[in-house]
Amino acid sequence: LAGVMSWISGPSRGLLWTANDGQLPDFLKKTNRNGVQTHILFIQGAIVSVLSSLYIIMDDVSVAFFLLTIGLYLVMYMMMYASGIKLRYTQPDLKRSYKVPGGKMGMWLIAGVGFLAVAFSFIVTFFPPSQLPVGSPAFYTGLVIVGTVVFVGIPILISTVMARRNRKGQ
Repeated sequence: LAGVMSWISGPSRGLLWTANDGQLPDFLKKTNRNGVQTHILFIQGAIVSVLSSLYIIMDDVSVAFFLLTIGLYLVMYMMMYASGIKLRYTQPDLKRSYKVPGGKMGMWLIAGVGFLAVAFSFIVTFFPPSQLPVGSPAFYTGLVIVGTVVFVGIPILISTVMARRNRKGQ
């Protein structure tokens, strides 16, 4: 229960901060009298409900869980490794609680190897695992492709729209 609560409250609170910073549409700033991000939680609930429908469509719960978690997490980890490298260049003097040793070369080595390993794992997710009864391999691969495009595309679309809106407002 504690794990589920952190999965729900953590990202939605982060989205609220992002909305308050002007990077998301204004309607996502809405909170109730207790400071709970209501509109974000409603959207999050709708998305989770749609994604949970995979448990109905797929023959095996393990396959649905695999589809829901692996691809999305791997994209996030690739972004984190790439961000680590970028931040080493754009904010080299920022005080951090931990700094990868070895300077820029150390960061490239650690984050680069991590990125490549995760990128390889991401590519492998497009091939149905032999240990799981995925049913139609084409259906499985299609779900992975559509899921990746949708869940990577939505933030890019929102970011593009908000950047245009913020430029017009200045």
